[in-house]
Amino acid sequence: MLDERPLAGIRVLDFSRVVAGPLCGRLLADQGAEVIKIEPPRRDITRTAPPLVDGFSAYFTHLNAGKLGICVDLADPDMAALMARLADDADVVIENNSTGTMESMGLGYEKLKELNPRIVMTSSQLLGSKGRWADWIGYGPSTQPIGGLVHLWNYTDQAFPAGAGAIFPDHPAGRLTSAAALATLLRRERTGEGGHGETAQAE
Repeated sequence: MLDERPLAGIRVLDFSRVVAGPLCGRLLADQGAEVIKIEPPRRDITRTAPPLVDGFSAYFTHLNAGKLGICVDLADPDMAALMARLADDADVVIENNSTGTMESMGLGYEKLKELNPRIVMTSSQLLGSKGRWADWIGYGPSTQPIGGLVHLWNYTDQAFPAGAGAIFPDHPAGRLTSAAALATLLRRERTGEGGHGETAQAE
């Protein structure tokens, strides 16, 4: 049966991990894209996140449903070169690694664009890939103090802010990252050129 979903025929390489990036990939897969999750040998840490159902993490399964998956050691230059060749036949690359990681493996946007001018990359770094905080690493909740949310969530009868157990803004960042990919794909339809969209979690 012909897949009539809007992203049928789009191939996505998902180099992301944990929540924001994988959620972006899940949303694209839901719309018909062929999403290939590329994990390092140590695997995505959410594979062991509770709750576990029959030995599988329900959380990991939710974030990565509908994807294909391979395990690749990108520290091996030959494997990184193989991934670059795979990107030559891909439409979208997702990544949410620390700033400079993709470039260090020869998989940054500028390099991939040389191989495939139509490639679309969508990235999400904690505090963005430029500026004095670009090297900060962490997860969504790490942005809560910087963004002022911890202060806003304070209680007047407590000496220190209580904060929240939520992983905000990981989920909104994943949705915005997917929106950046879709917007760049739409622009590609008009111009024939790819592009690189970025979402900083702190924003």
